[in-house]
Amino acid sequence: MNNKKGFTIVELLIVIVVIGILAAITIVAFNGVTKNAKAASVKSDVANNVKLLESYKITNSEQYPATAAAASLKSSSDNTLSYLYNANSNTYCVQVQNSGITYASSGLAATEGDCGAAGIVAWWKLNGNANDDAGSNTGTITNATATAGQNGAANGAYAFNGSNTAIITKSFDTTGSITVSAWVKPSNTTQGSKILGKHSGASNVQGTIADTGGYAQFEITAGGSYYSAYTTAGGQLPAGAWSLVTGVYDRSTAAIYVNGTYVTSVPAAGAIATNTLPWTIGALPSNSGNFTGSIDDARIYNRALTASEVMMLYNKGAQ
Repeated sequence: MNNKKGFTIVELLIVIVVIGILAAITIVAFNGVTKNAKAASVKSDVANNVKLLESYKITNSEQYPATAAAASLKSSSDNTLSYLYNANSNTYCVQVQNSGITYASSGLAATEGDCGAAGIVAWWKLNGNANDDAGSNTGTITNATATAGQNGAANGAYAFNGSNTAIITKSFDTTGSITVSAWVKPSNTTQGSKILGKHSGASNVQGTIADTGGYAQFEITAGGSYYSAYTTAGGQLPAGAWSLVTGVYDRSTAAIYVNGTYVTSVPAAGAIATNTLPWTIGALPSNSGNFTGSIDDARIYNRALTASEVMMLYNKGAQ
């Protein structure tokens, strides 16, 4: 008599579920290996191109190339290479991307993210806190309150009342080139206020972006002289609307941009003035020049962003 029994439906279902789980684990592991391999390839391409750029500089009077082709920059077959060059400051950013994986460098180790992240030394996203996502310069919030950000996210920015509000961070200096940027939504067009900066007077401005009478301004002291990029012929900051304000100093000019578009500049040269004051958002360290309105995504770079990179910041919006 044959007593062999077949699988019950329950047993078959269990086997199917186990096979499905094992298959899912295998797929996740495979995807992880593939992603790591792509990231390694992207970082390798960035590093190799930085070497080519530095070699080019040595044999070309300390100048970097104006184009990628001039230095024979290249990437692996599945990667996409981008190269940005600032002729005034003789600085660059090389970026390599593959399926959403992006690394960039301006001469240092490859940094995850696009050229908009390369060279960033402080980044206050202001998403419900004053943490520095690029370093250790976390700020102290004084009376400012969380509000909707430029991208509409709740608690994605901070509101300043124009009187006793500020976010005070730490003191650090950038003496070569610098970029200072932040999204702002002023409450009025009559204020003379500071958005982000570090200075105690015209003789000692590390780099400050401001709202002066409803127009964007960039102030800096370099080579012992004070410079201000400002005009009422452009760069307006409308009340109740978000605008991206970006100040760039490249050791040749001090320029101000609004919403990624160049507004004006002044000739400027020399090392940037240093001081021991903290970088402050929404006011001066002395609690004067207080901003009225909202501020989001404040950044400082230790290099001069190119015009293309400034526009890239604007297109990406606040993070």
